[in-house]
Amino acid sequence: MFVGVFFIFFVLHPAEPKFWGRLIWIGSTGIACVASFWFAKQRKKRFLNSRQTLSDEDIYLQYFSESGLSQPLVHELWQEVADAFRLPSGKLRPTDRFGNELGGYWIVSDEVDILTKIAVERAKRHSIKLELSEIKTLGEYVKRFGDLESEK
Repeated sequence: MFVGVFFIFFVLHPAEPKFWGRLIWIGSTGIACVASFWFAKQRKKRFLNSRQTLSDEDIYLQYFSESGLSQPLVHELWQEVADAFRLPSGKLRPTDRFGNELGGYWIVSDEVDILTKIAVERAKRHSIKLELSEIKTLGEYVKRFGDLESEK
């Protein structure tokens, strides 16, 4: 603590106006970053809460019943994404985009990184090279990996 006080008062020269201007700028920038992150998360939360909650069966019947994928497989993949993003699965939709509706709170997203690791592991199990940047939505994720699992 003493070193910090010494550093501030004797090395940085807080009596100079430049010091206080920089300190205010750094503090304001930090506060703005935290606030923007918090507001983005709140906006996404309100957006998801405004949706009707669907059961696993409803999700399958409305979006994947004609896809040729089994209901347990669709549920597994859907839940994988919901768990990675720490969101209720019944609030998600196949049109939800990664980096927008899903995980777009910040420049990078831990949730997207977690899902990327899971997807890479799935691709390795099938010995394929997968271009993850091509998978833009939750529906594409379920269909792409569902087709791979079905081909076993």
